[in-house]
Amino acid sequence: MTHPAAALRAMRPVKSYACAQCGREFTASDERARYCSNRCRQAAKYARLKAEKDR
Repeated sequence: MTHPAAALRAMRPVKSYACAQCGREFTASDERARYCSNRCRQAAKYARLKAEKDR
């Protein structure tokens, strides 16, 4: 038996996005997606922290 949330998620359209960190194209069903991987998400986080510290 499939979970109801899984059925709803499968109905969402999949779109192509560009990663905010590396610029690589990736697909996601959530329009809030900004990064292609956890590695890019963490790299962006540390870049933001370093920029704050250097200010």
